[in-house]
Amino acid sequence: MTDSPRPVAKKEPKDGKSILAEIFENLPSDTPTEVKLPSGCKFYPGGGPVTVRPLKYEDEKAAALSRVKGRHVLNFILNRCTEGIEIPDLLTIDKMVLMLKLREISFGSELIMDTECPSCEGETKITFDLSKLPIKELPPDAEDPQPIMLPILKKEMVIKRPRVKDEEYLGSETAAFQNLWRFIESVHGHTSAAIIQQVLERLPSKDARLIIKTLSGSNAGIDTTVNFECGGCGHKSIVEVPITEDFFTGN
Repeated sequence: MTDSPRPVAKKEPKDGKSILAEIFENLPSDTPTEVKLPSGCKFYPGGGPVTVRPLKYEDEKAAALSRVKGRHVLNFILNRCTEGIEIPDLLTIDKMVLMLKLREISFGSELIMDTECPSCEGETKITFDLSKLPIKELPPDAEDPQPIMLPILKKEMVIKRPRVKDEEYLGSETAAFQNLWRFIESVHGHTSAAIIQQVLERLPSKDARLIIKTLSGSNAGIDTTVNFECGGCGHKSIVEVPITEDFFTGN
């Protein structure tokens, strides 16, 4: 008498949900990450928090189909991945931090770029660790609009902090000089547009440079520069993280 063959258990077909769960089992969490911003969110309705989630295929597809160009591509992507703030109202010093955090959580903190040595013109690769770039926060008593003391006129001027919606007015030095009036709230307590315009026409260069420097946010934000030494000639220089349309891509 021979033993009957042991019955083979039939595998139940997997449903679509189970299949997708298996495919995405190694997918990192897409839970939004709260970002600590230089402004402390003190100038936004509700006071934060502001969160950002990792970039997805659908985001890049939407950006490619949107026909937006230049800095508008970055703003378009930020708008899709950020919650807690309307991007046009985002302070420019906070925007840079958000962009770098989005790049970090989407592709990792390491950013490798090609750079040309200013001395020997040789091309080499440089690595940025986005997680280690220092961030300087605004002081607790910071205001918006903010008062500054003009060094030559020795009068107080009150200026608005630039936001993403103001970027076109500060895109170059020429644009900045042409649009300073847009950011000035008052001079020596006077808010008249006519008075402000007449002050600008006679404003000493040193005073104008202070206004532009203040608008650039150099007193707060993230430092995107790193020290670089050329492997070919040994020349030392400072290199800045390049923020271009293809910033949100892998190395």
